[in-house]
Amino acid sequence: MQAVTTPGGCRYVPRLRGRIVAMLKFMGPAGADMAQLVEIAYGDDPDGGPLDPHDAISATLCRLRREGHAITRNRHGRRGRFVLS
Repeated sequence: MQAVTTPGGCRYVPRLRGRIVAMLKFMGPAGADMAQLVEIAYGDDPDGGPLDPHDAISATLCRLRREGHAITRNRHGRRGRFVLS
């Protein structure tokens, strides 16, 4: 996936946001854990994605929240699952 730089200097991957939102909608109230989000985001990338995919997913989730998507975690800690409310 190719990153885009906005006029303000922010970098993001447009398709990554769409993939994450689609996955969370598909999973419904069961939600998706970080490993599932990494797989859906970078599973088809021949280079394997970024060096730290968890940071990229976390940053994308923050951007989606700022845009108004109600993404929450159903449990705190490493075992929590992300849910689109």
